[in-house]
Amino acid sequence: MRKIEEKMIQAIRNKEYFKLSNTQIIRTDYSIQVYLHGNKIADIYNNKIVLSSCRWRTVTTKSRLNAILSMYGFHIYQKDFTWFIHSADNSSSDITFYDITFYDGIIIAI
Repeated sequence: MRKIEEKMIQAIRNKEYFKLSNTQIIRTDYSIQVYLHGNKIADIYNNKIVLSSCRWRTVTTKSRLNAILSMYGFHIYQKDFTWFIHSADNSSSDITFYDITFYDGIIIAI
């Protein structure tokens, strides 16, 4: 994990504002929002995460999303230009899936 992502995760855990380079964390009354290059890529609530690549399926976007998802036992991988979400540890979620196709606006229960 990149140093910026370690700092980002720390800010998410502490529910505090963070801005470094192209990544920003904003805390609202209801969620923690993660921005990459000004695009909201994650909205983290108490019981769910809403994810988006904002149609930028880049290595950096996937890396930031993976850093967030690693907190909950999930990760994104790519096969034949398609992104998938994998749950390595189902105990972190009420959902009993292992691999689903990623799409912008996907909701993951945590």
